[in-house]
Amino acid sequence: MEVLHLCVEFARDQVRTISENAVNGANVGDVIITTGDPTEILILAGNDDGTFAVDNNGQITVADASQIDFATKSSYILSIQIRKNSAINQLSNIIVNLNVAPTITGGATATISVVEGETAVGTIVATDANDGQTPRFLTILSGTDASSFSITTAGVLTFNTTPNFDTPGSVAGTNIYEVIVTATDGTLIDTQIITVIVLGRGTIVATETTANVIGNDIKASVVFQGITITSTLIGSAGNVEQITVFSADTDFDDCEYKGVSNGIHRIVCDNDPFSSDFNDGEAGSTFELATVINSVSGFTATGGNSNTLATAGTTTLSGGVDSTVVAQVVDFTPTAASAAGVLYRMTINGTDYDYTSVGADTVQTIVEALQPLVDANSAVTCTEDDTKVTCTADTAGTAFTFSVLPPSS
Repeated sequence: MEVLHLCVEFARDQVRTISENAVNGANVGDVIITTGDPTEILILAGNDDGTFAVDNNGQITVADASQIDFATKSSYILSIQIRKNSAINQLSNIIVNLNVAPTITGGATATISVVEGETAVGTIVATDANDGQTPRFLTILSGTDASSFSITTAGVLTFNTTPNFDTPGSVAGTNIYEVIVTATDGTLIDTQIITVIVLGRGTIVATETTANVIGNDIKASVVFQGITITSTLIGSAGNVEQITVFSADTDFDDCEYKGVSNGIHRIVCDNDPFSSDFNDGEAGSTFELATVINSVSGFTATGGNSNTLATAGTTTLSGGVDSTVVAQVVDFTPTAASAAGVLYRMTINGTDYDYTSVGADTVQTIVEALQPLVDANSAVTCTEDDTKVTCTADTAGTAFTFSVLPPSS
């Protein structure tokens, strides 16, 4: 009787991990042989689709990377057999798990708006499809303005220095910053480019979502002084991302939400010009802003654009005492796609006017500097002992009441 002796040893029941993005020829861990010189090594089971191969040195490699798909199959159990001449060693199972990269919520890019005076930006969230793996964030940031920020391994992103709207601190000298964050599972990574926009305190911001786009009506909700206001911009569906109303009073102490009348939401900022910025992500999109201006004492108002990207249209409106002008102020048609956070600005300036933008469901805001005005001497007849005279504008408008003081002598 012949006794066969197999002088080959290999590790049994090993667990290996490879990336879902592994390419053909990639090694699946180290060689499985620990001692000896086998004649032949075979994968007997668990490799029906030919995803893997093994050579006679015991090195398992990826043979067909197109078969690797975590969603279809996240783990393989390969039954390995070793031959030495005519002797067959005992089978061993090699477990091969697929590893997928973590995913940062929101995709490759994101925009976060923060109010000046606060260092907190937000918490970035990452998930991992592999069981038991919790991704962490690298504390080393990249991007144009990386030095302005810090991030914890849990994804808490903050400014290193408190931002000031009136003193922009980005590399570009604006209130728009760019930073790149990285999440890792220890092997694979995911990155996200974040645009951080610093707003003046009290600035109104409305963020558009596809869920509330109806035809060409771009609807958004803004919160001003704790009150939710729903607005509509008439433009190309899906292109408007942000509406911002600025006031020279950065604390908005002199601004007040006046409620809604005839479908027009009123925000009044005393003695401020009106300025509205439109953030558009595509070239060729046209935004129309219709207006009604009610004048108490005459006005001149000019609509134009102060952005560096070219737009079409500038209109000057004017009117006399107690006049009402209804006009299309300006059509905005950007000729180039704007980068994230780039704003197109239309500004109306004038004196003693009530500026209201209107449209389907109406749009935005009023800035008014309306004061009761007596611009000529008047004669009135009063009944004895009366103390008041009431004057009414000769066109529809607010009725002003004036007190008449008795003679001092």
